[in-house]
Amino acid sequence: MAPSSSFPIRKIPIPVEGIETLFGSFDENLKNFELLFNVEIRTHGNELLVEGLATDIDKLAGLVEQLGILLRNGYDFAKGDVKRAARLVAQDPAVDLADYFLRGMMIPLGKRR
Repeated sequence: MAPSSSFPIRKIPIPVEGIETLFGSFDENLKNFELLFNVEIRTHGNELLVEGLATDIDKLAGLVEQLGILLRNGYDFAKGDVKRAARLVAQDPAVDLADYFLRGMMIPLGKRR
């Protein structure tokens, strides 16, 4: 974990549809988010209270937003998907998680000979 109290705290809304998925068992995903994005996270109701650099918080907010969209659209996350999504966003904040995860579900129909 990183920041000291000199950083402002920002509230990030949590998608109600998948709090368990987002947090992970024993909050393991939140702990992973703290390490990947170099932020400190606390929960308050249906919000994450995040302390850190604005650019790092922006990345985390983008991740949470994209995960929320996938959850609302019925995507069923497999074990490790949330961690994989976090790593992808940490490396490239512009990544489209829906494209990444849904593309893997599509099986192209090929020509048979």
